[in-house]
Amino acid sequence: MALISIVTPSFNQGCYIEETILSVANQRYPRIEHIVMDGGSTDSTRDVFARHKHRLAAAVSEKDRGQSHAINKGMALATGEILTWLNSDDMLAPDALSGVALAFHLNKPDLVAGIVRLRSEDKTAGFHLSSCEPGPLPLDDLLDLDGGWNAGQFFYQPEVMFTRDIFERAGGRVREDLYYSMDYDLWARMAEAGARVHVIGREVAWFRLHENQKTNVEAKFKAELSKYVDDYRATKNYQPRAPRPTPVRSQLRVTLVNDHGFHYGAGIAHRRMGETLALAGHEVTALKLRSTPPDMITRGGYDRSGADLAAAVASTNPDVVILGNVHSANIDPLQLTPLITQSPTLAVLHDFWWVTGRCAYPNPCEKYLEGCNDTCPTAEEYPWTDLEKIAPAWEQKRRLLSLPNGLGLLGNSAWTCQTARGAGIDGLRAEQFRLSFPLHTFQPRDRRTCRAALALPEDNFIVMVSGDLYARRKKTQLVLDALSTLDLPDLTVVSLGSKRDHEDFGNIDVRRLGFIADPDRLALYYSAADLYIAPSAEETFGQVFIESIACGTPVIGHRGSGMQEAIVENVTGFFIDELTVDALAAAIAEMYRKPVLRGDMAAWGRLYVENEWSAHASYYHLFQALRRHGVVERTGLPRKISFAVAPSPLS
Repeated sequence: MALISIVTPSFNQGCYIEETILSVANQRYPRIEHIVMDGGSTDSTRDVFARHKHRLAAAVSEKDRGQSHAINKGMALATGEILTWLNSDDMLAPDALSGVALAFHLNKPDLVAGIVRLRSEDKTAGFHLSSCEPGPLPLDDLLDLDGGWNAGQFFYQPEVMFTRDIFERAGGRVREDLYYSMDYDLWARMAEAGARVHVIGREVAWFRLHENQKTNVEAKFKAELSKYVDDYRATKNYQPRAPRPTPVRSQLRVTLVNDHGFHYGAGIAHRRMGETLALAGHEVTALKLRSTPPDMITRGGYDRSGADLAAAVASTNPDVVILGNVHSANIDPLQLTPLITQSPTLAVLHDFWWVTGRCAYPNPCEKYLEGCNDTCPTAEEYPWTDLEKIAPAWEQKRRLLSLPNGLGLLGNSAWTCQTARGAGIDGLRAEQFRLSFPLHTFQPRDRRTCRAALALPEDNFIVMVSGDLYARRKKTQLVLDALSTLDLPDLTVVSLGSKRDHEDFGNIDVRRLGFIADPDRLALYYSAADLYIAPSAEETFGQVFIESIACGTPVIGHRGSGMQEAIVENVTGFFIDELTVDALAAAIAEMYRKPVLRGDMAAWGRLYVENEWSAHASYYHLFQALRRHGVVERTGLPRKISFAVAPSPLS
């Protein structure tokens, strides 16, 4: 566990610095070194030091040459592997250091940046997250003030932490001749040194807005930034890239379209995407193509024409259209052409319907590579298409995906995008985003309380599974087969999914729940379980894993398809490499024997999902996907990510 050193420069900030010190001291992270360097304050700062001396690794009060000098003196005393400075009028967000430390451990970056909460007069004024892509810190974007850095692609300094290694490679100090821009200069030198950044969707710092802060007069610090860039270009003989156009708007009008609304897994994900876009300040309208309830969907002809759909979407005047599942809308794919040509349109790959003639998951069939037709081996499975329409649908989808500026794809895992790109479609564009999860719903609860509320055995080892026990792809029956070989004396299985009459599970205590639509009740079951298992052979991602991990319950899944991106081995759960009874039984036995490990994974897993799968993290990755699809530049949107305090509801 890395030691984190935090340096706080201060001068006459007695009205704020106690909150700063306590925000560090109250972190539930065991290895903190907090160093306060005061410039000889004449206010109440010394009294604050006296009260909290036991909380500080060092508290020095002596005249200095200003903020940068104080930072350098503090960094010279620091011994941590992870470093930052926290000004005396700012605060760390609760549990920030645990999340940041985990991000450094799992991703091995040089810098970690997170959300900063902007506060004015002790009220939240907004939230900011850097729009820098994961990977190399972009020097060109740093130095493009109007189109990049000042347009929104910046850091508030307290939201960033960095390794000692990159700090030393970048010179090991901040420039004392810069009054406002010492942090900006440090980021530029880190970029020169090859720094890699990782952005997390959790709060890291609270930034106080007040009239006495140095950066309160925007014109002054922007003037210093402009001079810095001019000097940099002259001194380094730097040849900048062509500047980006100056952004002209702050929000998008987004229209979401799917078949039957916000039902079941894909529909729930569709709604969460809309809520995430609204959280980022965009205007979101949702349209559904069918009024028929999803559990009454039957085979049939096309429900509406493409012209009707295009007219309905056009009435919302969208900047971008995002399609969710349209399987059950019975719409001729080619009829979507008017829609796609009138507005930039993206389709979410909840499965692979868009690159096949009709099926959601083609494996092991490879007809989709050369031409789906009426010999489809799974034609009787959902989603249905009349046999004579399979070949035309395959051709029509390829035509839509091959059009210049035609239909773009959004994949919820790298595996999904790679599979789509491998379908042999000329011009296909598939970019990865991340699903969103409501972590206020899916959160750890007291296990015993949940079991009592759900009438589950208080002391049993409870395994939760979901998905149809009899579905070929889900492989859920494999869990029961594996458990039957272990003969655990205190076992209870909680099973979601559709039930059949006269089910017999032998001597295993199986509680069959059916489908649970209420997310709060579903979260109770996740929290009540000791282990969640979903050994599906093929999934584009695996929402159930993140929901379970968010509730503090470790997971077991198959190391294949998109599921491998939902589990972190030995942190949030285990993988099995083979879909066999023996492999799964061994993994279950390992978890059963190690309750302490399960407890550790519960804590690590919650931090992980807060970092990587919050609604804020989801929007960050969706924004990057929209940028790669050209939507950001085409619409004049700045490369800026901010979040509303009270987002507007979906319309």
